[in-house]
Amino acid sequence: MWMDNRAAIRYGGRMNRFLLVFPVVLFTFSIPGARGAEAPRADVFGLSGLHDRFTGIKRDMVTASQAQNYGAMEDACRAGRALLPTDPTFAYNLACALARQGKTDAALDMLREAVALGFRNANHIRQDADLISLRSRPAFAAALKQAETPPPADAPRGMNDVTPAPIIPGGIALVSSTNTLWDFDAAVFRSFFALPPDFSPDRPTDLPPAPPAAAPYKGPVQTLLADWLKEGRAVGNAGDLYDNRDDGHSALAIADFPGLSRIVYGPEARHPETRPHYGAAQFIYNLPTLGNSSTALTQGPFWRSQARMLVVNPLRVGVLFNHYISNQLYVYPSHQDFQTGHGDVFPFNAPYYIVSRGSSGSDQPFLRALAATWAAFTPDTKRVLVQSGLLAPTSQMILRSTLRPVTNAEAYYTGAAHPAVFAGAHLREEAMVRLANNLTSNTIPPLVTLRVLHETQPLHGRDFFDAFSAAGLYDSPACVARVFRGVGWSHTLTLAAQATALPGATNLTWRWAVLQGDPAKITIRPLTPAGQIAEITVAYHAPGFPSAADPTLPASRVDIAVFAHNGTYPSAPAILSFYFLGSEKRVYSDDHRILSVDYAAVDSGYVDPTLSYRRAWKDVYRYDDQKRLIGWIRSRGTIQEAFTAHGLLVETRDARDRPKTARAVRYLPRSSARVNELPDLVQLQDDRTFTYTYDSHDDTLGRPVAND
Repeated sequence: MWMDNRAAIRYGGRMNRFLLVFPVVLFTFSIPGARGAEAPRADVFGLSGLHDRFTGIKRDMVTASQAQNYGAMEDACRAGRALLPTDPTFAYNLACALARQGKTDAALDMLREAVALGFRNANHIRQDADLISLRSRPAFAAALKQAETPPPADAPRGMNDVTPAPIIPGGIALVSSTNTLWDFDAAVFRSFFALPPDFSPDRPTDLPPAPPAAAPYKGPVQTLLADWLKEGRAVGNAGDLYDNRDDGHSALAIADFPGLSRIVYGPEARHPETRPHYGAAQFIYNLPTLGNSSTALTQGPFWRSQARMLVVNPLRVGVLFNHYISNQLYVYPSHQDFQTGHGDVFPFNAPYYIVSRGSSGSDQPFLRALAATWAAFTPDTKRVLVQSGLLAPTSQMILRSTLRPVTNAEAYYTGAAHPAVFAGAHLREEAMVRLANNLTSNTIPPLVTLRVLHETQPLHGRDFFDAFSAAGLYDSPACVARVFRGVGWSHTLTLAAQATALPGATNLTWRWAVLQGDPAKITIRPLTPAGQIAEITVAYHAPGFPSAADPTLPASRVDIAVFAHNGTYPSAPAILSFYFLGSEKRVYSDDHRILSVDYAAVDSGYVDPTLSYRRAWKDVYRYDDQKRLIGWIRSRGTIQEAFTAHGLLVETRDARDRPKTARAVRYLPRSSARVNELPDLVQLQDDRTFTYTYDSHDDTLGRPVAND
């Protein structure tokens, strides 16, 4: 049976169990005991470069296992072993594949090796049906006994073994190969640090006492926080980490925040090829982390801020959510993504980070305000926030609810509180720290997530033509992203919201709100009395409508959010975003039938090139007397082609001018030979042909029948 040993990553130290469960890869850590000093594992920080190969091999292995094709499973496992020789997962699954093929001796040898490499799930080995043929052999009992025994302190270090690094005096948290692993399934590095030895060994997330008076607080709202720290009413920043990912270009003055430790990437972590220390965050740490990267992609057609780079990539969005529920919050400048000229070009609005309006240095006010907020929590409240993984969502609620444009409670449910990009001038540091200090452990707001229950997707080749399988880009727990690809007037989906609240939280109330877009074109219909489930319909928005954050800037994104209120505080939002392609000029009839789409309009606006390809054609749609769609005419320069309502290219017509024979077409991106030029979407004829049949003389639509 397929078993991934990464679900039990070992590190020397203490138990740290994540308390929340979500439909993404999360991890429970178990510790057999700290290892002694050992040589670093080879090139941990280069493993991210193997991620795509690993993913392909794992996919082949799982597919072969499900198909019970154990020869193919063996081949995939051996490829995995060649890629990662010290990984116990591939060794264990190779043992399973060999056992299923009756290769008993080889299977036992590989099982022993898997255990030696760190596969210690004895219960799974004992119950695994793949290993039934081995159970009667003495070598199986010996391997099982070895799996039940903790490895000796001097055993070789395996891929998943790490030893937490102590915080170096002076507040330095050093990232090295001995305290870091690459998590292939979550596509992220994980580094571990040890808190001072006077902490309770079974409570690794307990927070240290407030910093001594010898290190005075100098951050925002200095007098207020200094008094609270002196009186023990605020916890301070001891136990918090600061992660600068721009080589000090825009670094927080951590000396102003006593107890705050600075993450330093050692020589190994500055890998020349993967550069894990620079740019967007690639690490998850076991302590609360505030970070920034005042960098952007400024050259070529794929220019973008780090925030936009992250939010259009489904894999990176998974990392963002893991940051969100692991007490990590990063700030990225918007740079050119939100300014006069380009407008608001963010395609999706995610609550997983903070985007500061401006370029280098615009992140500083947010870093300082958030560090002060984390220092202002009471010790008990911050302990519960950290243990429950709710520090980042709660920080988002505090920042958003205290913004200057949010002048009352009702304004929290508008775009003024939840823009894609935040202006530093809108921060109210004193309001933030007061709210943080007033928060108690039993009034912490819940974490709200979303799940898509039902949705009708447009059909590729008929309703849209981009080389993507569907309109949905990804379903992330707190950010559902959709590209409005279909030519239909509206798109409908049913969403279910759920809240992960702390024990004792009852009687949550729910609220949906339009943050950005035309409310007249958006319908939210609750399907349950409490409102957690709603059917949402979004009609087409022509790109260029006002951004909620700055009405002077054009936008192409609709944002709809859901909130849960615990009676004292609202939650941070979970957001559904629709992105409308600025490269299209659509015309609809008064009854909302599509009339034409010009994909090469001269006045077309900006579209993110990772979400759509250029094309040089215009489609004009045709209807019969009963207003039923019967196809469209495509114009490309002087060339005109007719398509059926099913998206087939018409080749011949019958006596009534109806399609008689037609051919399938494919749409593929074609890269330009010119440097820094975007790819085009090209239309290619397929080998598949069809003959149309009609039920009657008056049938205008017909039915395509594939030719042999």
